[in-house]
Amino acid sequence: MNISHGKDSLVDSNLLISKKDEVFLHVKCEKHIAQELSEYFTFYVPGHQFVPAFRNKIWDGKIRLFSLQNNNLYYGLLSYLEEFCKSRDYTFEYGETRPDIEDEFSVYHATKFIDSLNLHSQNKPISVREHQINAFIHAMQKRRALLLSPTASGKSLIIYLLIRQLLDYQKLKGLVIVPTTSLCSQLESDFKDYSSQNNFNVEDNVSIIMAGLSKNPTKTTIKITMEDDSILEFLEHDIVKTKRGDILAKNLLIEDEII
Repeated sequence: MNISHGKDSLVDSNLLISKKDEVFLHVKCEKHIAQELSEYFTFYVPGHQFVPAFRNKIWDGKIRLFSLQNNNLYYGLLSYLEEFCKSRDYTFEYGETRPDIEDEFSVYHATKFIDSLNLHSQNKPISVREHQINAFIHAMQKRRALLLSPTASGKSLIIYLLIRQLLDYQKLKGLVIVPTTSLCSQLESDFKDYSSQNNFNVEDNVSIIMAGLSKNPTKTTIKITMEDDSILEFLEHDIVKTKRGDILAKNLLIEDEII
């Protein structure tokens, strides 16, 4: 395996990996390697066979993380990209330096911070579960990561921990993007629930940016909104015509094609 830095050609390596922005990497490679990458970073969504779009043959049930159109890959998948190269004996190099940067963030720091939040739900103290702590630590160490967690596993609490850490200690602002209108309101409600016994005022810090449901859009600390701006033209209870049928606007998914 050959790893070098600062080049902009594929003379010595099969893949050239560079940072595109804070979300994506760009991978320069031959077309046949790009096709392999597309297959490597493609998976079936659990339960896809029960989704109407799949049954109606509108969607093939797969999520593709590598784009064949522009050769972009999510930044958090860098280690998996390197593993892909090693498993196939492909050489790779970086445009300037290795994009991945890790921070020190120990279990001690994580648990101490979590304890300081005095987390509650429905006015009762709650404990953060092991998988939530592990996800929190992993994200803080990697600075960017793709976290996959099943339904009812407590994703909103993980998001809350990350946002509070970044707000309190790094003085950053937060943007949370969700796929449906109902999740915008649910996330705000969860944040209020977790904050009921600490000094974080959700009303003063959180804005929901969404047509028909916009709340305090001038507050910039945390914004919760949807990924597809085209959905913002609809109110929550509007009926929207899509390729998988008539759907309430609040139940639209980011992959829905609006007719």
